[in-house]
Amino acid sequence: MTKTYIAEIDNTATFDEFVFSAIPSFYKRLIIEGTLRSSVTGGSKWDQVHMYLNAETTPTNYHRQGMAYGNGGGFSTGETADCNIAYITADDSLANAFGSVRIVIEDYAGSNKKMMRGNFDFESTTDAVMTGQHAVTSDITAAVTTITLQADDHPTHKLKGFLTLYGET
Repeated sequence: MTKTYIAEIDNTATFDEFVFSAIPSFYKRLIIEGTLRSSVTGGSKWDQVHMYLNAETTPTNYHRQGMAYGNGGGFSTGETADCNIAYITADDSLANAFGSVRIVIEDYAGSNKKMMRGNFDFESTTDAVMTGQHAVTSDITAAVTTITLQADDHPTHKLKGFLTLYGET
């Protein structure tokens, strides 16, 4: 398998959303890798990253199953109707700490329902590190041409970081 660079977004200076558009349709899968931080404050140590495909921005049209582990314990986030692909560090967490994400979208150009996997790791406090994986499905059967990543309470909260989009054959 060959991983080919498609695009990158550098929002390391300001908080915003991340949008990859005009995605070519000739790869087997798409991979997004990078680091993110949320602007959420008010005592929160983490935030959710929501991922939308094409123009489908209704969270309940996606379904998620997830697991996360931290401080020696684990929990299942269960099956939920939402598009949370990862958890990341919040702005009230450690200064200059970012969460790492790796998202894979299989068969993104095909006519099947879309399946996404999100792996994540983040540090929320000096002694708390979380890691986990979410699987998200969507009823979208059209080829994916646009991917939008936002904080779960966008536009009130936004994301900061650096993401790279790759295609894999």
